[in-house]
Amino acid sequence: MANTPPDDGTPALRPCGPMSARNPQTKMNSAGLVSFFACAAPFVAVLVGTLGCGRSAIDDLTYPASDSLGSTTDTCGAAGGVTVLASGLDTESVAPVMRDVQADANAVYWAGDLANGSAGILSVPRCGGAVSTVATAGGSTIGGLVIDSTSVYWTDPDVGAVMSAPLAGGVATTLASGQVQPSGIAVDATSVYWTASGEQNSFQVFGNVMRVALAGGAPETLLTQEGNPVLIAVDADNVYWGDQSTSSLVELPLAGGFPSTLVSLQEGYFTHLTVANGSLYWSTNDTVASLLVAGGTPVTLAASAGAFFDGVAVSATNAYWTDGAAGTVSSEPLGGSVVATLATGQSPQGVAVSYGAVYWTNATSVASVNVK
Repeated sequence: MANTPPDDGTPALRPCGPMSARNPQTKMNSAGLVSFFACAAPFVAVLVGTLGCGRSAIDDLTYPASDSLGSTTDTCGAAGGVTVLASGLDTESVAPVMRDVQADANAVYWAGDLANGSAGILSVPRCGGAVSTVATAGGSTIGGLVIDSTSVYWTDPDVGAVMSAPLAGGVATTLASGQVQPSGIAVDATSVYWTASGEQNSFQVFGNVMRVALAGGAPETLLTQEGNPVLIAVDADNVYWGDQSTSSLVELPLAGGFPSTLVSLQEGYFTHLTVANGSLYWSTNDTVASLLVAGGTPVTLAASAGAFFDGVAVSATNAYWTDGAAGTVSSEPLGGSVVATLATGQSPQGVAVSYGAVYWTNATSVASVNVK
């Protein structure tokens, strides 16, 4: 992902159970994801919202490179304060592959249904205000969205395109067309990256990991291989993706080379992937975990057989995640062991953190809570 804080040598988090990981020397898999233990969670705040029209669908993270939840002057109120952003939403039909929410110094962004039935990118000031339409998609679905300091980027599986538009709104630009079911999307200082379906036959399904310059141009295929890459993240050295057909996290050097499998799940499937602080963070249906990019053993932040972890976000100091089954939004200090429940009674999906607040989407609302 773009705009992650600099690698600060964040220590690994405590494990709640074993999972498979690459050997730091060989970057290959060793064992499987076998069992997990639930991690406790005490402390609450609850959010709702109010918006007349539009549907939302969300699940990702972007925040300023210097942001460690910002200073108290950056927040929209006291710690624990509730901000109502938007409600009356429906997240079921807009982004079935990957639900993304993004936040920066000015606003919160998400994918939603517009009044004409098309999907679009919506935004609201992060301290509250009127909801605006940033851009309109070509169809009724958005595969994923991401922002940088100037633009929003999204995949449009209905028309097979990768698009961009100014954050303030304006004319949308087609960065790539002719893509087959583009889904996950990530951005760095020079390029946009995405996953897409590839050639299929009766015996095999192939997926593509793609890249194009921010200004557009000829798309570049970084890798075509058997599988179904969906989630994607990028840092200064590598692009990473989650392959749903093989239940594995894969790494590919941006400078060229061969892909390496970092983690393989024995069961379950990936719901979110991001990279920050020199580590990969991901959620599966029943686990939230991390792995140092430099290598090592995956560690578990939260796990429960009855959970549905749908999103994970990371600041320079904390990790945050949503559990749709429990209806909670939780946090834990990096390298810590105490889980705090920030909200209960929710139907949370994606989560983001920016400038002293955590944002998430529910089945019918976009909500936030101040944590600084």
